[in-house]
Amino acid sequence: MRLEPEELLNHAGWRTALTRGLDPQAARGDHRPASLDRAARPGQAIVKPTRAQYFYAANWPARIWLVAVCLLSAAVALLASGPITPLLETTSGLKLLAGVLGLSLLLGYCVAILLGWYVLGPFYRARAIRNGAPFQPGDLVQVLSGRHRGRIARVYAEWQGECVRVDLGEEEKRRLRDIFSQIELLRESADQPPPL
Repeated sequence: MRLEPEELLNHAGWRTALTRGLDPQAARGDHRPASLDRAARPGQAIVKPTRAQYFYAANWPARIWLVAVCLLSAAVALLASGPITPLLETTSGLKLLAGVLGLSLLLGYCVAILLGWYVLGPFYRARAIRNGAPFQPGDLVQVLSGRHRGRIARVYAEWQGECVRVDLGEEEKRRLRDIFSQIELLRESADQPPPL
């Protein structure tokens, strides 16, 4: 492929601008902001989500919290029951040990559920605000989790519990698969601060 002299100049100016950390569109003489040029392309993300945003959107903090508290309660129960080697010698001792472990895991699960909102809630709320929450009908958002991860669409309605409905098509709307919490969405806006 052979470039014309004008194209070569524009290409060289673009490359020079990139190496100097300048806006390549300004080097071509196009003075539109890069964010406007990118926003004009349908289906392309303006904001690139971070690993932390995907981590929270997939609900990993709650999963880790739940497993950690359950394992901690089982460990505390085993330590409180004293030496366990005599219990391992008989079947009744094994049943007793299994019962203690089962009850301690159930107790740990209940404690994790009850305390989880108070411990994790502020972190989830701060992440939702960094993602651009609260979302209103008409906002352009990017889906961060689930089968529509990476898809950009408009919020068309509010839903229960600070959730919103995103326009993903009639089939998804009919099956109620277009409902997302504030943590699962990222505002697609040129004037949004960069995500942490």
